[in-house]
Amino acid sequence: MIWLTRQGADFEQYLGYIEAAFLKTFRDAADVESFSGLTAVLAAAGIQATDGLAQFVKSEAPGLEASREEILDTGVFNAPAFVLDGEIFHGREHLPLVKWMLTGKQGIPPV
Repeated sequence: MIWLTRQGADFEQYLGYIEAAFLKTFRDAADVESFSGLTAVLAAAGIQATDGLAQFVKSEAPGLEASREEILDTGVFNAPAFVLDGEIFHGREHLPLVKWMLTGKQGIPPV
């Protein structure tokens, strides 16, 4: 997500990436933690990995590990997990509510 942000991703690209990562992880049981797995998720989302992606991953690894430790300390312990407006959502059953929140909270929230 950080790399996507630095590439100037738009909202649809973020959603496409999240959907592709979710499907590859939970439906396909694909490797999504290696570099090749990451590029496969990006490709499934229609996003081309640039030459700078490998360097980005290498340079960000220490900070991402520190972030992972911090996230675990806050109570996020399961995947998928989402933190929105200070609230932690564990599990895919919350995806309709998370989508509703991310798209502007229009209409009645899903239950």
